[in-house]
Amino acid sequence: MLVDPIRSSEPQQVQPAAAVRADNARPRVSNTPRAPVPVVKPVAPQPDNSDEVQVQWNANDGVVVQITDKKSGELIRQIPSEQVLNVARFIDQLLQEERAAASTEQETGSDGNRR
Repeated sequence: MLVDPIRSSEPQQVQPAAAVRADNARPRVSNTPRAPVPVVKPVAPQPDNSDEVQVQWNANDGVVVQITDKKSGELIRQIPSEQVLNVARFIDQLLQEERAAASTEQETGSDGNRR
């Protein structure tokens, strides 16, 4: 039995489970008909007509979405951001270097002599 250090160590009376359930019972719902709840359909956000969306794909970065202002040509948002693309490129570079080191080690063997 676990003892709570904050509460007193005196025994406490516990109510029977049936009594607790009866005390916490939910009120019964009446059978009177209710008015139907209207169905609300979600509305997709409409792009601003002054914005241009460009979707590009290349082998290095994958899919890049750019939203630019048509009037000024200013980049509003890029998904994924340039920071995320830089991190992905860095990770890819590390993995390539690791693979190259592993293949070099495999060719020469652990003792440094060519096989």
